[in-house]
Amino acid sequence: MDAFAARLRFLVARFAHHTSLFAFELFNEVNCMHPRPSTEAYMRWHQRMAAVIESADVYAHHLVTTSFCGNDYTRSPSVQTKEIFDGVYPLPDIDSAQPNAS
Repeated sequence: MDAFAARLRFLVARFAHHTSLFAFELFNEVNCMHPRPSTEAYMRWHQRMAAVIESADVYAHHLVTTSFCGNDYTRSPSVQTKEIFDGVYPLPDIDSAQPNAS
């Protein structure tokens, strides 16, 4: 996790000054990882990495996003996907979390 945090700090330092940068996405389809960590592990990781971006983004407050795989999770939810979404979305440094249609 420390190596990824260092990489994030580098990326933010390298690209955050670009006025065309819209957001930093932490993970694409995070719930498709195998083996799947616990919901709490997803939440801790997102909280920590979003805080790294927020502290390193001295040029502007870029949005911090993450995404989940699957269609509208509220209609046919994977229990863990719903738990992860419900846990990650309200984190203070996460500005957007969205499902990707499959």
